[in-house]
Amino acid sequence: MMRLSTLCLVSAALLMATPAPAQKKNEDAAAKKRRSKIEERERQAAEAAKTKGPSKKIKLEQAVEAQISDFSVKAQKKRNEVIRKISKALPAQPAADRADLIFQLAELFWQTSQFWYRQEFAAFDKAQQAWFDSGGDEKTRPKLATPKADTFKNQAIRNYAILLKKYKTYRRRDQVLYVMAYNLYLAGKKKGAVQNYGELVKKYPDSEFAADAYLALGEHFFNSNDVVRARTAFERALKTKKEKVVNFATYKLAWCDYNQGEYADAVEKYQAVIKRSHAMRKNGFGEDAMELGDEAATDIVLAFSHLDVVEEVYDYLREVRNEEWAKRMVGKLGAIYDSQGKHDLSVRTYRFVLKKYPTHLDAPMYQSKIVTAFTRMNDRARVRTEMERLVDMYKPSSLWAKKVRKQGTEQATDAIERAFEYTEGTMRQLVTDYHAEAQKSKKAGTYRLARDIYKKYLDNFAQTDVCSVYETCEQARRLRFYYAEILYSLKEFRKAAEQFDVYVEEDPGGNFAKRAAFAAILCWEFIVKGEKPITLPDNARIDDSKGKRKKGKIKKTAKTTVKQIDKTRGKEFYTPKKIPADEISLAQACDRYVDRVHGKSVDPKLKGELIEVKFKAATIYHKYFHFEDSAKRFDELIARWPQNKFASFGALNVLDSLAVREIWPALNKYGRSFQKNKFLMREQKFRTSAAKYVEGSQFQIYMGEHETAVATEKRAKAKKNDAGLAQAKGMYAASAQNFLGFYKEFPESQFTPISLVNAMMVFQAADEIDRGIDAAELLLKSYSASDFWAKIEKLPKNDRKQKQEDYEKYQEMAACALPGFYADIGKFEKAATLFEHFAESYSGEHAACKLDEMLQNALIFQRVSGNTKKVIELRDEFAKKYGKKKKYKKALAKLAWQLALTYKADGQLEKAAKAYYEFPGRYGSHVEEQQNFEALFETAKLWEELGKSASDLKLIRGKIAKRYDKLGAKDELRKHRAVVRAAAYAKYHQIDKMYDDYEKMKVSSRNAAKMKDQLVGMMKKVGELKVAYEKVMELGDPSVTVRSLTRMGLAAASFADAVRESPDPKGLTLDQLELYRAELENRFIFKNEQIAVETLERARRISFQQGVYNPATLAAQEALKKFKSNEFGEIVIMPFHASESFAIVGD
Repeated sequence: MMRLSTLCLVSAALLMATPAPAQKKNEDAAAKKRRSKIEERERQAAEAAKTKGPSKKIKLEQAVEAQISDFSVKAQKKRNEVIRKISKALPAQPAADRADLIFQLAELFWQTSQFWYRQEFAAFDKAQQAWFDSGGDEKTRPKLATPKADTFKNQAIRNYAILLKKYKTYRRRDQVLYVMAYNLYLAGKKKGAVQNYGELVKKYPDSEFAADAYLALGEHFFNSNDVVRARTAFERALKTKKEKVVNFATYKLAWCDYNQGEYADAVEKYQAVIKRSHAMRKNGFGEDAMELGDEAATDIVLAFSHLDVVEEVYDYLREVRNEEWAKRMVGKLGAIYDSQGKHDLSVRTYRFVLKKYPTHLDAPMYQSKIVTAFTRMNDRARVRTEMERLVDMYKPSSLWAKKVRKQGTEQATDAIERAFEYTEGTMRQLVTDYHAEAQKSKKAGTYRLARDIYKKYLDNFAQTDVCSVYETCEQARRLRFYYAEILYSLKEFRKAAEQFDVYVEEDPGGNFAKRAAFAAILCWEFIVKGEKPITLPDNARIDDSKGKRKKGKIKKTAKTTVKQIDKTRGKEFYTPKKIPADEISLAQACDRYVDRVHGKSVDPKLKGELIEVKFKAATIYHKYFHFEDSAKRFDELIARWPQNKFASFGALNVLDSLAVREIWPALNKYGRSFQKNKFLMREQKFRTSAAKYVEGSQFQIYMGEHETAVATEKRAKAKKNDAGLAQAKGMYAASAQNFLGFYKEFPESQFTPISLVNAMMVFQAADEIDRGIDAAELLLKSYSASDFWAKIEKLPKNDRKQKQEDYEKYQEMAACALPGFYADIGKFEKAATLFEHFAESYSGEHAACKLDEMLQNALIFQRVSGNTKKVIELRDEFAKKYGKKKKYKKALAKLAWQLALTYKADGQLEKAAKAYYEFPGRYGSHVEEQQNFEALFETAKLWEELGKSASDLKLIRGKIAKRYDKLGAKDELRKHRAVVRAAAYAKYHQIDKMYDDYEKMKVSSRNAAKMKDQLVGMMKKVGELKVAYEKVMELGDPSVTVRSLTRMGLAAASFADAVRESPDPKGLTLDQLELYRAELENRFIFKNEQIAVETLERARRISFQQGVYNPATLAAQEALKKFKSNEFGEIVIMPFHASESFAIVGD
């Protein structure tokens, strides 16, 4: 048997009843996807709210139902075989027996039709999927074609028609009528189907198919909007004893009540269906019995909605179904109330669900519907409150989102994504609508409402870590621009400016960037001007034109408003002042408009405006003496529009301002940049100024680097840091090279002479003396003051005299330093000549070096060069010039000293000795006391060399000793090397007589008593010598210490020799004599020889340690050979090197 008609029931899966927010043309793809899902749910909800009947098809098992479930090819082959057999046997059957065979063929044809329908539909489905995969061109969309199925279906209908026409008394005619009607209805032949159903219930009221026929008729009339006839048919179907039919008929009658406005009756019938379905399941009908009950439990919500109830619906459905069902259906109820315009009930319903289930997955949707409901009720205060509640409770970072996210299910993830659309999307759509309304109504209250929603949106959804996840950053930026426009319309210029600025920063290439950047400038201009925000009443109209300049008009900044630099004022006058924050913001807005938004614009229509805006930014910084920031903007203006009227004005202003503030690096940078600009350099005045500033700034930069080197050296010296000193030395070398490079780049500059002077001096600090000489000689040769006058004449009149003096000073400095350089590299004769030349060529106190010192240095280096005659001439010249002046007494003393040195070096020892001897008497009071000691010491040595008498030597040595003894015990001079050396020398030689007397002593007597006296006498003298020499050694002169130790050692050795060589006493036997000699060996000889060795070795050791090599060293070494001949080889006489030093006077 064929399955009876499956009747349609509406699944009122109501989700939302409000229109979806309109999609924007430029909405993000991800937002569109989320929005499309929600719109589909809302579409379904809207349709369900308008329905007049069920939409879900539910299968009801009929009395005659085809028991076919096998549509395989194998089963179909069997059906084909049966069809062939029956068709072959049919003609041979008696007429009375043919009816059953015709009926069987009809059934088989119908089943074959279903088999082919499935085959043809599968082929269509496959083709359609391939079409989708290939791109889905509408012209090639596959269409469903079922020719084989239609052929067998029509054949089945023809067989049924033959039975009804030819076999009117066929025993199964009621069944044929039902099946024929059923198939005709499916084939779209509704009129013939209704006639067959009608004949069935009229002629066979007791047929088992009558109730099913009434159901089919009722369904037909219901779908044809003939509720009265449908109700009659369903009521007649109730007379059957089939519980399923009764239950289904009751369900359909409930829908009839609903469509006739009998909502309470409809609820009652739905409840009866639900109750009967539960009973049927218990009575063995299985879970299928609850299918209709579930539909009733769904559709009853629509009927309840007309009774204006909420809590009752929840309580009833939780009782008859379960809590989850009740929760879902009450949510649907809210949507139905919304679609019916019962917004207060909608709010009440959603509130009920949210209160009872705060973490419901659809909670964000319910709250968004509350916002929509208040919007439709025009309750703007509640709209604002509920919108804030929506965002705060269901945004991605909310407590709800955190709890739902912990569930970790796919449904939870989907709910969070929907929540974002409900919060972000609802808010975005709502604020867009209010903004549009505000623009139409011009009411301040609507503007403010839109403003607040915009702010709430941006505070919660504009952060990159949020919008980037949901791909809504672009629309967030768009809403920021609209927010700024709202603020601008409300004359909240500060907030508007800040938002316009943020938009431009975030999206300088965005659709609204140009408008935003321009509007930001206008806002900051209003703020700087002092316009205050005002608050209008809600009903006040917003006049966008009031208080605003025309679009595209920014306040112009005239050149006359820019203060010219007063060069007579100093650097301190132009100390940068604090720029008000609002003016900084205005300047930054101008920068953004020109650089970021129109950075590559070549539109001639914008040229003038862009120049004005850039000029405005530059003048703001200039006004407060922030010249570097101002220069940067003038430079940008000049580089982009060099022929503009502001270019040369701005360029000269940049150079003047940076110069007066002494910002040398920037001045040099921009000066050089301007020199490359052919349009600026066309003006002679500008060319001259630019060249002057470039040269001067470059020189000052090099000076700054030199000062850094000086500071580095100073720190290194203070910390005794060798690495720092090495670094400073390298910095000096680089600095000197810079100054030399200045000469090469600017050979005609007024700064070139001083640059060469600096190079000369810094090369000296870097120990590159030869290069310092080159710089000095270059200056003297090519930049003498007289030759440079032509350049001086080009300077301003009031500068000429000073510059002339400066150039003369530079020349003198080079002439002054040059001889010292030659001295440093050992060219003393050249140095002496240049010293003398300077002393002769320059005069006056203004000279770079002191003339008397230069003359003294000339004398010194003539002496070093061995030019005695020249030394004497220079001494006489100096004495002639300066001898009578008291302040030159010290200088004369120095010259006298140099003259003594010269005589000595020249071999004129008599003159040298005389010069030294007379020095303390003539110049002693004008020099340090140690120099007097040195003069007497030199005198004594020269007298020794000249062979002066012992009395003369005694005299000079006595003077030294006496002078030393007069010094106080704590006088620091006692430690001075020259004093110690002289005193030690004198006191050492005062012991000479005692030593000589000792040398003459011998042990020569054989008389025991006299021999004893001689031994005791020598021993005593050795002791006295030891005491005397040790006292001299206490003075600390290494040379005299070595001499004293040597004499002490020799004295001990001499005593040992004297004892060894003494004659034998008289009257001793051989044994006594042997004992006597052994005793002398033990008591005197061995002991004193040991003392001699130790003392002489000490003398030799000190000699080597202190670098003292004198005759005493050799004597000590020679004496030691006697005691330790194997330890000493040939005596090596070291060459003598004088260690005298000299210093350039005045250095």
